[in-house]
Amino acid sequence: MAARLAASGMPLRDACRAAIVDALTDDADTARALGEVVAAVIGDA
Repeated sequence: MAARLAASGMPLRDACRAAIVDALTDDADTARALGEVVAAVIGDA
């Protein structure tokens, strides 16, 4: 799903947040930690 969002023009970081982070948790601390994982994996893309 993140790839489809990115292919449609959404920035990759936002696509990963929407498709992965938001889908996995609604807890702010967990979302922040997952966001850090996304940033570590994709960098500043």
